[in-house]
Amino acid sequence: MAVMLVLSSLGVNIGPLIAGAGVVGIAIGFGAQTLVRDIVSGFFYLIDDAFRIGEYVVIDQIRGTVEKISVRSFQLRHHDGPVHTIPYGEIRSLTNWSRDWAIMKFELRIPFETDIEKVRKIIKQIAQNGIVLTENQFAAFERKKQEQESKGEEHSSRSMGVGKDHPTAANRVSVLKRY
Repeated sequence: MAVMLVLSSLGVNIGPLIAGAGVVGIAIGFGAQTLVRDIVSGFFYLIDDAFRIGEYVVIDQIRGTVEKISVRSFQLRHHDGPVHTIPYGEIRSLTNWSRDWAIMKFELRIPFETDIEKVRKIIKQIAQNGIVLTENQFAAFERKKQEQESKGEEHSSRSMGVGKDHPTAANRVSVLKRY
């Protein structure tokens, strides 16, 4: 204020300066409004415990695993690799696929000659235990498959105990778990 009085006494027209300061003040106000909206929305999302790091969420058309949570926004990594930064104030609806339980429907194609009862038992075991193969078993399976491919042999899933020359329910579930 004192600067304006000094400039006015020196004969400088301060009207445009005051108008310019008003425009800058309005712009800062609108920017601060968005910032405050993002922070307040984020506060409520975090208080509601809507998502955590490592959970798979869908927001509008964007989906991915939560990688980072900050004061104003959070980051999702899509399964194809890109990272999306989403301000909390932009979230209209959020679906968390990692909470409590989810139903997964999938088509399981098996050869005609496969023992259906054996497949049902494997699927039931997967449902009860969550996984059939340990990580070490899965890694050993992948190494064996790569060795066979490098030798030019056709990989047979019979070594996994189910089916003939087709992916089995057991190794498919392990692949899904791994990714």
